[in-house]
Amino acid sequence: MKASLKEAQELMTTILKDIDSICRKNNINYWIESGTLLGAVRHKGFIPWDDDIDIGMLREDYNKFLEIANKELKDDVILCNFKNEKNVQYQWSKVKHKYSEIIEDGNTSEKSGLFVDIFPYDFYSREGNDFASKLKKRYKKKFAVLHYSSLDNKSINNSSDKVKKYICKILKIFLNKTFNELCSDVVKEITVKERNKEDVLSYGIEVTAYDNYLEYNDIFPLTDISFENITVKSPNKKEKYLKQLYGEDYMKLPKHEDRVFHNNGIFIMKKRNF
Repeated sequence: MKASLKEAQELMTTILKDIDSICRKNNINYWIESGTLLGAVRHKGFIPWDDDIDIGMLREDYNKFLEIANKELKDDVILCNFKNEKNVQYQWSKVKHKYSEIIEDGNTSEKSGLFVDIFPYDFYSREGNDFASKLKKRYKKKFAVLHYSSLDNKSINNSSDKVKKYICKILKIFLNKTFNELCSDVVKEITVKERNKEDVLSYGIEVTAYDNYLEYNDIFPLTDISFENITVKSPNKKEKYLKQLYGEDYMKLPKHEDRVFHNNGIFIMKKRNF
């Protein structure tokens, strides 16, 4: 049965509530981030046109969550990543609802359950000359090869991307790795680095698509914040975080034409349990 965006948001909120409960029970630190944090601050919940939820965790907490999640999550959701899902195109983890679907742009071959994204965070030196920084740079190139070589022609809008695609298709032969295998390789090399007071935080080594460097004190100590009808964890310096990501005018609504969906899909509910 086709569902509205509001119904999809309600379901994602129940997933987030489940994650929050597990984290509080097991002393796992997490925080809402990106558009989810912006929504909490500006709208007390979802940005009205938003269709996903993002949270972050330090590597140590992330690893702990991965160990216990599928034992403690409710039966209608499951933790997914490269370890238990074939042909993934993302390097982080998702908690997915089993009885829903997002059909991308009406393409029934591209389906995914409604989900919450969980991003690991690592410590990096400010100079970018430590092992973690070098490892991320090395794997960023490899993931780029797999990304561009797999682009659908419909998603390529310029000649530059077309050239990248064909070059990367050739390089992929020499790389001789699937996305899952490359994720597995990089995770084997990651170690939990103890924080140096001069270090900065950013997305995990394997999350090569994004960079957003933060001070430790920007995130910690975590504070509670309202999101829809629940209470969740958020960064310490929310205003600084949001200005860095969205600019000084983050509280202003964007132009109507800029209010875009991330997934741009059709939401299907196979089972209503919220």
